[in-house]
Amino acid sequence: PGGPLLNPLGLAKDIKNAHDWKLKEIKNGRLAMVAILGIFVQASVTHVGPIDNLVEHLSNPWHKTIIQTLASSSS
Repeated sequence: PGGPLLNPLGLAKDIKNAHDWKLKEIKNGRLAMVAILGIFVQASVTHVGPIDNLVEHLSNPWHKTIIQTLASSSS
């Protein structure tokens, strides 16, 4: 971050904070990439989207878990 367009909140005024914020942003981006990979894998295994899986789980949380889903998709 730096400059008026890339730092509108003034979070990177000192260089130590700038490096910390950059590192946090990189880690956040990596976490988001892992999350989207999980969504793609979930969609390929269950053949429905993540919202449908969540709604199905919330409708019966004791019987609609990942273990039952994997067991039913492998057979």
